Amino acid sequence: MKTVAWKARSRGRIHSRIVHGSGRCFWVSRTGWVSAVDAESGRLDWRVHLPEAVARVASLAVSDGLVYVAGARHVMALSQDEGRTLWITDLDTLSSRPESLPPRKKPHEALGAQLTPATSGVVAHHGWHIHFLDRRHGTRLWSQELKSSQGPVAVEGDIGAVSGSEHCWGIDLHNGSVRWTAELHDYFFNHAPAVVRDGAAYSPTGNGGLLAVDLQTGRERWRQHGPAPVPLGGTAAMGHGVYLAPVVGARHVVYGTRLGLLRCLDRATGRILWSDVVRPGAVFDLALLDDYTFVAGDRQVVARRMTDGAEKWRLVPSRRQSSLMTVMPDRLLYPAGRSVIAHTVE
Repeated sequence: MKTVAWKARSRGRIHSRIVHGSGRCFWVSRTGWVSAVDAESGRLDWRVHLPEAVARVASLAVSDGLVYVAGARHVMALSQDEGRTLWITDLDTLSSRPESLPPRKKPHEALGAQLTPATSGVVAHHGWHIHFLDRRHGTRLWSQELKSSQGPVAVEGDIGAVSGSEHCWGIDLHNGSVRWTAELHDYFFNHAPAVVRDGAAYSPTGNGGLLAVDLQTGRERWRQHGPAPVPLGGTAAMGHGVYLAPVVGARHVVYGTRLGLLRCLDRATGRILWSDVVRPGAVFDLALLDDYTFVAGDRQVVARRMTDGAEKWRLVPSRRQSSLMTVMPDRLLYPAGRSVIAHTVE
């Protein structure tokens, strides 16, 4: 069952995923406005305009009373209570020379920095560089370069996990050293980030598979292989690439591929519980809440039962809906046009 809990207006279309913390929801519009609303009522608490350096926001994160905002090359921190600017850091001054990146592929120029909060600061994945910034002043505590890595870094405790095209790495957040390296072992390159939960890291592989490793040691727990590649004629083939991070619940892991394969695995063993094939490109975002998985794509949200994948309900917003969903306890949020809509899910 779904009902509209509240709607909130935004100054421009939403540019990043909605995040929540300390009883508020935060988002950034494409016109550079950060908005903070009450999570229960949608009432506006404050709104501030970003400086030019971070107006084109790549990601947003909330932790310990701070709102972190990342642009193409800058990270800034705002106070959660009033949106006051606390510090701003230029990531390009922290990285090694630009020549360390391939001349025709500079990921930070296209995607910007990807942020993950940690205990004493924030982890910024910028191009192939990982920077740990102090939460109070934005100063660099350490930096690490991992070629072909895909942000954001997934963090739990003092370990971060980051996936690359052929590897998944475990990063010690105390000093930035690599604790372990896990091979993805796939013919196709991976393009999706890893996620972590309860002492395990989950990394997609290049052909629609998934690898689970121990977060402390990198030891393999299980591996679920992807389906056979789709032949294109001759020796060419197309893999079931995963471009979204998997979503991990208490007992399940759900992920989708660019060719429309949707899978739900047992989190403990990696066994396939159910799978379904939808239209290629129709899985743009995934979320879990209680006994349901939400699939966003084709300008709609579909709720599926976790037990068997059967469709429970379908939501088609009257306005153009973004593919980015956010879940809170009993709430599903998503941008639609210049509004943010919160649905109560029972």
